[in-house]
Amino acid sequence: MLDDAALALGSRELASRDAQIGRLLAANGVPPLWGRDTGFSTIVKIILEQQVSLDSAAAAFANLEHALGEVSPEGFLELGDAHL
Repeated sequence: MLDDAALALGSRELASRDAQIGRLLAANGVPPLWGRDTGFSTIVKIILEQQVSLDSAAAAFANLEHALGEVSPEGFLELGDAHL
């Protein structure tokens, strides 16, 4: 399980293998571990956030919530390609 201790350990291991990561870790410390809810809607948010700006991702997710109510696999599939 990923927790703060595991993140710190993994960060130090990466830093020992890569000088650039080592410099970043020395300058900035261990990155924060953001907690997120589990489930389909969280996966959708993460994918959106990786594809577009955070503001655009939030707007796209809000549109999904408006169309579906709850963002679920079943509802997502019911929207179909044309609506998406």
